[in-house]
Amino acid sequence: MNYELFQLINRWAEHYALLDRIMIFIADNAQLIFAVILVLMWFSSKQHDLRERNQRTALYAAICSLLALSCNLVINNVYWHPRPFVDHTVHQLIPHSASESSFASDHAILAFSIAIVMAMQNHKWKYIVLGFAILTAVSRVFVGVHYPADVAGGAILALLTSLLVMKSKNILEPIIQLVFRLYAKIASCLPFFQQYTVYRYDQKKNV
Repeated sequence: MNYELFQLINRWAEHYALLDRIMIFIADNAQLIFAVILVLMWFSSKQHDLRERNQRTALYAAICSLLALSCNLVINNVYWHPRPFVDHTVHQLIPHSASESSFASDHAILAFSIAIVMAMQNHKWKYIVLGFAILTAVSRVFVGVHYPADVAGGAILALLTSLLVMKSKNILEPIIQLVFRLYAKIASCLPFFQQYTVYRYDQKKNV
């Protein structure tokens, strides 16, 4: 079933040049794009309440991503699965090491960790980011470096860690506050960044 689903997606590769270029770009650059999304979230509002909510969402998403990727490292050490191009003749559009386990997809983990947390926080970009997360997962199969089960596994792992992170807000609050304070300290020397702080560094009661 997994290979059959893989074929349904991968068979479209190398038929339409524009589609190939789009999928290659997404498959290669999705991690950078999602990192940019986190940065944009941090700097997306000058209104204090909305700014704090957006920055919290960005931090929760970053924590979830790190936790899920760390869990995947453990999975890779105890379970190894070959890439599609190792066992089959596929349309492989990007180079990739055959020695790295196919399950689960780091790209899918990162994409869905951020998208799911944004959905849980009801962020206004949630549908766009979730759609791009799905497109990222499809692109990794399209270019021939992952099976559908790899990206589905990444999405499930992202969901589980997202639920854990969002249920642990009280435990994570000291970390969130520390990041806010460190950022405020740095921003106190950089005028542009001061307008995006939750705390003012010069207010001792908040430091």
